Amino acid sequence: MKVLHVIDGLNDGGAERLLACLARSGAGVETLVASLSAPTDATASQARILQEAGLVPSYIGVGRLLERRATAAVAAAVMRSGCDVVHAHLEYSTVLAARAARRTGHPFVSTLHHTVARDSPLRERLKERWALRAAGRAGTSLFVSQASLQAAERLYGRRGADWRVIHNGVDMDGFTPPRHGRRAALPPELGVPAGAPVVAMVAALREPKGHRIAFQAWPAVRAAVPGAVLLVVGEGTEQEQLRAAAPEGVVLAGRRSDVAAILRGAVVALQTSYTEALPTALIEAAACGAAVVATDVGGTREVVQDRITGLLTPPRDARATAAAVVELLTDDPLRSALGAAGRDRVVDLFDHRSWGRRLAGLYHERAGGERHVNENDELADGVR
Repeated sequence: MKVLHVIDGLNDGGAERLLACLARSGAGVETLVASLSAPTDATASQARILQEAGLVPSYIGVGRLLERRATAAVAAAVMRSGCDVVHAHLEYSTVLAARAARRTGHPFVSTLHHTVARDSPLRERLKERWALRAAGRAGTSLFVSQASLQAAERLYGRRGADWRVIHNGVDMDGFTPPRHGRRAALPPELGVPAGAPVVAMVAALREPKGHRIAFQAWPAVRAAVPGAVLLVVGEGTEQEQLRAAAPEGVVLAGRRSDVAAILRGAVVALQTSYTEALPTALIEAAACGAAVVATDVGGTREVVQDRITGLLTPPRDARATAAAVVELLTDDPLRSALGAAGRDRVVDLFDHRSWGRRLAGLYHERAGGERHVNENDELADGVR
């Protein structure tokens, strides 16, 4: 079974990391990757993520969705690949790959990794609506959380389309707790003082990730826990603005290839997003044994159970964020208990091997093989 994964481009590492993880899942499916956009110097590091997993991306070279040749170019890439199933990721790829799969007669699956709300920009809502319509005509639409699927239902209605939930997986072999229960030493080039309580925030530097709320909360955290450091990992469109706005005790580390090592050196992981489909960064943090503070938005509740595996706070509430972080930094037994419970939960529910098996079942179903059991999945009972 060969599956061609079509992605918009090698932009921020998200899709690349997921597909690399899928390739390592041992699900018995050959993973091929095609990028709509052509490679650039800026995409070299993302291409290496795929190459390290044994994947060599191809490039279709479509610059704009409305190019006259776009669908034909994607269809040609599908035929060259020799794939059995086409799986598109994100909106632009979904629209074009759905059209191409209908033209070539290939079974089609798409995954929409974001959650679009009523107050999202009109452009984003139109992109998602367009993608869901295209996917509905061609095959199966996957959502990475119950919350994401339900949000789409509220906005657009089901209309008989084949919509399912399959939660993304994480390679737990790469995200493990520190040995002997002691937090690991952080890389020295980060400049974090030895022994400082470190809160890690791993997220692209974009407005929906809510970094400014974390920054607003940080002076109160430092007042209660002197020397505490907020270590921000990631890059993005708000990088310069956030660097200028960062209060004392915040370290912006930029893009890092050693995220697991950083999480092993942190005592708490923080997420202050305004919206989340499924927060992979929190799954990775919990797998490393870090206690979690997160805003109760989107699919976050499907990862974090309040006061069982972490602490949930209202979105855009700097005071509540500060209080939750301080509680975990100052209550060692609570922090340890939540960290241990969080790791048990994510290993049980989000391991990449079980994720790969669920996707493989769907691919075989779409290709006319054995029937796939719709997941909607074991997490559903825990979040309703």
